[in-house]
Amino acid sequence: MIQKSQTYHNPDYLEKKKKRLIQHVSFWCVVLVILIAGFAGLTHWSKVSIDMVQVTGTVILSPDQIKQSVSQYISGNYIYVLSKKNALLYPRKGLTIFLQQQFPRIQTVSVSLVNYHTIGVTVTERQPSALWCNLSPEQIASSTDPTIAPQCYFLDKTGFVFSQAPDFSGDAYFKYYGLVPFESAIGSSYLSSSDTFGQLSQFVEAVKALNITPLYIVATTQDDFEMYLYGGGYIIFDAKSPLAETASNLQKLLQTANLVPEKDGELLVDYIDLRYGNKVYYKVR
Repeated sequence: MIQKSQTYHNPDYLEKKKKRLIQHVSFWCVVLVILIAGFAGLTHWSKVSIDMVQVTGTVILSPDQIKQSVSQYISGNYIYVLSKKNALLYPRKGLTIFLQQQFPRIQTVSVSLVNYHTIGVTVTERQPSALWCNLSPEQIASSTDPTIAPQCYFLDKTGFVFSQAPDFSGDAYFKYYGLVPFESAIGSSYLSSSDTFGQLSQFVEAVKALNITPLYIVATTQDDFEMYLYGGGYIIFDAKSPLAETASNLQKLLQTANLVPEKDGELLVDYIDLRYGNKVYYKVR
């Protein structure tokens, strides 16, 4: 027993044991490096490397720009060694998010593998539903700068700002003002709730159906709005109650108070305040 204990504490024995441990660790480290290098090499294998991009569904967007963005995103490596162009490893989810951020006009995007060399990108583009402009007619009228002019951007049906709009000579789209930061308009939403913006759009159509011609809406908060009308006057309302009810209250007012719009769409009031449910306030011109 004493002899065996002495052997375990013998310096030569301990040194040999240490060397064997180092050899084992070194061996498995080399094996691990070889396996990693081999796997990394396989990720760069040309047989499974993406070198083509097919883009479908574009209308305004340039397919070449999308292809360029895809190629840019999948260039390089994971952790310095694993190729992002590998057909089995390419970052599909990350690429989808990247494209939507790069191209706000894209409403939906689907990324899939066509074959081991080709990525397919299918997009649907947002359709303009209205305009958001940075300066309202009142702001322009009160300005001392004779060269001042509004800059307008397209809104889709959810109120998302996705592209600068060309100058329109007429009223091709209904206009909204307020809330959106001009410096970062593209990629912003007019309202925090797309449902509320949908109600707002329906309210505009309901007002038109009453033979009133709304010109534009100015949002003072996320819930408070002013609708300016053809011929002068405006409607004050909020989104704290369903806007369908607000439209119904306006209709009842026009029927009972004899505030009948003229045939050209002019409403003979200075304002109508619809913020208090069935209690509607107005001032006749």
